[in-house]
Amino acid sequence: MVTSLIKHERIVTTVPKAKELRTLADKVIGYAKKGNMASQQRAMRIIREKPACTKLFDILGPRYEDRDGGYTRVMKLSQTRKGDNAVSVYILMFVWLLLDV
Repeated sequence: MVTSLIKHERIVTTVPKAKELRTLADKVIGYAKKGNMASQQRAMRIIREKPACTKLFDILGPRYEDRDGGYTRVMKLSQTRKGDNAVSVYILMFVWLLLDV
């Protein structure tokens, strides 16, 4: 799921999965912020796909360089999942805009 989150930057899942995914995603982005070879190898143990790892180290690592934490956001959806009526949430990569005023 971490790979899907990095690829798409937003996925729909259930609350317990999102809470567990948040910890892994924050850990992997921390590796990307370091940017050295050892961190890249540790991230590849979790991600397992080369294009996602490349995006992590080339795009997401520099994006969150000045941020100390809170890289993901969990937002509850108003609709529940069909079948078992589980609460669905969006988990997304936090993006902010810097405006020069």
